Amino acid sequence: MALNKETHDILFCECKWRNRKAGVDIVQQLLDKAPLVKWFNAEREEYFVVISKAGFTKKAIEFANQHGVLLFDLRDINEYFG
Repeated sequence: MALNKETHDILFCECKWRNRKAGVDIVQQLLDKAPLVKWFNAEREEYFVVISKAGFTKKAIEFANQHGVLLFDLRDINEYFG
């Protein structure tokens, strides 16, 4: 989780380091955790990211796209930071 105190933006991020693709359940669990964080709830702008070593199932990609969740796999990370 990352917070911007000036803009009240909040980033929720989940990282999975396993050899199988992340499914819809991982994305949904991240979305479910957001309301548990009590920090400028009525004023904040929420952002969601899931990073998975092995990538994502097709259903997880579709679900994430529908809910505005950004997905990154190991290839993406290596491209940006490698």
